[in-house]
Amino acid sequence: MQLYATTIHDLGRRRDLEAHDRSSKIRTLVVILVLLVSAMVTGSDDFPMLFRLLESALATIGGEDCLGHDELSAFIMRQVYKLRVYSAPLLSEESGILTLSSRKQVTRAFECMKYCSQQRPEHSETVSRIMNLVQQSHNIYLHRAGTNVMISQSAVISLDNHMKKSVERVQLFIETFQSFPADSPGREVLVWAFFVAASGCMTDEHKDFFRITLRECHQKSRFENILKALNHLERIWDRQLFGLRWASQLPEARLLIM
Repeated sequence: MQLYATTIHDLGRRRDLEAHDRSSKIRTLVVILVLLVSAMVTGSDDFPMLFRLLESALATIGGEDCLGHDELSAFIMRQVYKLRVYSAPLLSEESGILTLSSRKQVTRAFECMKYCSQQRPEHSETVSRIMNLVQQSHNIYLHRAGTNVMISQSAVISLDNHMKKSVERVQLFIETFQSFPADSPGREVLVWAFFVAASGCMTDEHKDFFRITLRECHQKSRFENILKALNHLERIWDRQLFGLRWASQLPEARLLIM
């Protein structure tokens, strides 16, 4: 932990990245990415600060075009694109809506999965299914984000239709996931999609499904962020009766959930 804190402090003092050579810039970005992974695994609430540090470092060195076109630079940017999309709803509802509504950003986020599919073509069908589920979780989020549950009596029918569609979207997500072969690889990369879809649950049956699924993910990875995500889900579900938008509550966890 001391090394972790010292590294963050040192990175925060680097205001002259632009003047550094390319290898130093690359090293700095890799270090921040590693720290973000550490924050994810441990469930640290340093995640928002580290993500801002990553974006600041990228801006300071002149943006992605200044990294070059070698394999390491491409790897770094694939991770950045993915993190931007996965982090957005966890940082604020506004950034979640803007980012998940952006075809460009979502397409870039999928570059990591497409690269994996190219490297392992025998798993291309599985990658396609994973991308489908991630996109479904985007749709679940966007269907709910920015809308209010508590509305006037005259709009009850509209509310009922909205809620029905929300339940149907979550049910479709669950059915799509259940269509995966039991021995299919890659399920562990769906933790973020599970968390987002689970946040939109309204039925006890759906909530139980995600409780079991996320606990199974934790049993395999032992990542602390999954347990903390489950605890946060319980708080979100408890607040449903008060008409609070679940999309506005995701950032309260201060967790990187992936």
